[in-house]
Amino acid sequence: MSIKDKLDIFLITYNRKPYLQRTLDKILSDDSPIRDFDITILDNHSTDGTTELIQEYTKRFRNLRHIVHPFTIDGSANFVRAVELVKKDYCWVLCDDDHFHFENWKDVEISVSQDFDIVCVANYAFYTPSQYNDPAWQLFQLAFVPAGIYKRSLVQNTIMAMARSIYTLFPQCYLTLFAINNEKKIKVLTHPCVTVGLEPKDCSYSRAPHNIMYPRRSLDSDWLWGYSLICYELNNKNLNIYI
Repeated sequence: MSIKDKLDIFLITYNRKPYLQRTLDKILSDDSPIRDFDITILDNHSTDGTTELIQEYTKRFRNLRHIVHPFTIDGSANFVRAVELVKKDYCWVLCDDDHFHFENWKDVEISVSQDFDIVCVANYAFYTPSQYNDPAWQLFQLAFVPAGIYKRSLVQNTIMAMARSIYTLFPQCYLTLFAINNEKKIKVLTHPCVTVGLEPKDCSYSRAPHNIMYPRRSLDSDWLWGYSLICYELNNKNLNIYI
């Protein structure tokens, strides 16, 4: 069975039409190894022309599925919505604003064939290769949404926890937490497939619509606060303290 038959790809997007177009052009280019994969785009009720842009691409690429949410939901909620839809053995959730590098895609195929539970396809958060096998640094890197290709079984075991933790901004981390707590196999690739694409002016360390109050969440939720809450779920308390 080829990796195409094993991997569901999702792309979450909201009001970033220029970034999204760059991303679609890259992953659907003639030399992209995932060009013909099943790709589901979850459009978070965009209002900037994103929806119309996606419709143009779906006319050209029949492997694209376009889902438009009836209401705008939180970006973290959109991630959970994506993994709820996984049907194949593995899933990969992409964001609309990052850079993709497929020169060493063969490493992904090998890792999936070796039955790793998580294939970490980003490595910018590691200072040295020796940290690739350190769960603290693995969790840190895999907080970056598109960094992880995950086994469906991890989703099955964590979907409820992810739904309940949307307010932390890091529901995706529950996939890695489960893997660490249960001694699952994590592979960090030497050559990354994805790097952060946002410009510094577009980044922030808090995230939330100003007109919405979530339960257990302030109007502006700090990333470090949310990540700290996630880390409490580690069974190894020494590792928790270290992180």
